[in-house]
Amino acid sequence: MCVIAIVRDNRPSDAIVRAMWDTNAAGGGFAWRDKVGKGTKEKTLVHWNKGIDTVEEMIQASKDLPLPYVLHFRIPTCGGTLKALTHPFGIDENASIDLEGTTERGVLFHNGHFNKWREAVREYAIATGARIPGGAWSDSRAMAWLTYHLGDGMVEFFEEKLVLFTPYSIQVGNSGSFSREDGILYSNLSWKHRVRSMFLTAPASMAGAPRENKDKEDHSSPQGSGSGNNGNACGVAMGPVKEKAGSTDRSSGTNGGRLVQSPFVRPSPLKHRNPETGELISKKALKRWKKLQEARASRGDSEAKGWLNWIEKFPWSTRNPEYYTMAQQAEMQEQITTLLQH
Repeated sequence: MCVIAIVRDNRPSDAIVRAMWDTNAAGGGFAWRDKVGKGTKEKTLVHWNKGIDTVEEMIQASKDLPLPYVLHFRIPTCGGTLKALTHPFGIDENASIDLEGTTERGVLFHNGHFNKWREAVREYAIATGARIPGGAWSDSRAMAWLTYHLGDGMVEFFEEKLVLFTPYSIQVGNSGSFSREDGILYSNLSWKHRVRSMFLTAPASMAGAPRENKDKEDHSSPQGSGSGNNGNACGVAMGPVKEKAGSTDRSSGTNGGRLVQSPFVRPSPLKHRNPETGELISKKALKRWKKLQEARASRGDSEAKGWLNWIEKFPWSTRNPEYYTMAQQAEMQEQITTLLQH
């Protein structure tokens, strides 16, 4: 799953950019606006740069780009890990896959997978005689090409998480599935567990590691100090720290001086792993993954995700089905079937 970040006023922190990269490290890209010319000849252009292969470059870009701008971090679901298939794609007759460029039209970013992209491109080309450009293809490039030919309104018809970044607007497709945090709009928050893990890892000096020069500890304050056993790194008394069960003194091999757990470190709430990716996820996310597999088995890949997303709009249908009669559940299922047929 890729992630898109629309940055209008507040910039993401270095830690957030790094977390998005760590969970979507197959290449990055970004786009921003710039004005050229003067007076009546002044116009706004969109610039893009993609195929970024280091997190440091993405962090620096996020600091330096003029607002507003859009960041994209990719996990390949179609077309492989080619730099040309990182995002964005130019909205032009070739759906440009150049690694950098400038356009008066705009660029497209995508998060998700458009299953029927080959059929859509082929059918449009046959019906209109449009030339299909060469080069590497993916579902995202296909949507950029179709948007050029059919208009910006296609962003809503694809039913995908899309961002159309033009010189004068930022159009978001399937905007209801985006999440806003600190003024930044994200296509998903799957990267947030990486931010938590960064801040939940304490340095060795805070983790109760044995000190070699215990005789030099300052015991002058009855409340403890920054170097005493009862103080934290700021010299504030914290009281006795509970010993970690089963731990031993690494220096002597005895239980005389035990390793202790820092009071600043909290265990991560993410205790389950996605069976496909190995990513740490919540219990709720694991349940959703299992439901999605069941839906795939009974409905096929193309309908499963849409069916599950629709079901989740009605919390009672997945969380408390026992509170509804069989007749009510049958009516719900009929509504779902009708929706999928249209």
